[in-house]
Amino acid sequence: MNKQQLVLLAALVLLLGLFLSLSACNAQPTTSPGEALIQKGKCFACHAYPGNQAVTDEKLAPSFCRTQRRYWNGEIDRAYLRESIVNPKAQAGPMPMDEAPGPHTPTPWNPHLRIMPEGYADIFTDEEIDQIIDFILNLDCSTFTPGAPN
Repeated sequence: MNKQQLVLLAALVLLLGLFLSLSACNAQPTTSPGEALIQKGKCFACHAYPGNQAVTDEKLAPSFCRTQRRYWNGEIDRAYLRESIVNPKAQAGPMPMDEAPGPHTPTPWNPHLRIMPEGYADIFTDEEIDQIIDFILNLDCSTFTPGAPN
């Protein structure tokens, strides 16, 4: 290989490296801001959504698709969702009978009582709570079935 070919090869390698590094800078994040916040708050542990099957079931925490459906059906609004996050005891309570995923058998701890941890008002800003709500309301729930494999 002569000197001119060697210089040309070195220039091509440098250009390729520059191109790859610029491409990496322009790469899109794999999660939305809302989903990143859901991961930060560990919401995924209890609430299932497309791409995530929670360790609990709908008896303890509604899937985000169920929450989304209730919003679009007009049963709840953004204020309700916000209050459910920042002051969960204000909104928690027994699921309506038609929402209960099984026979409604009273037990000492009522398995249909939704229990949400407190303290998210201290973890998330108002803007971050809006991003979480936006994430929930914009999920593609068209093929989501709670409990089904992803």
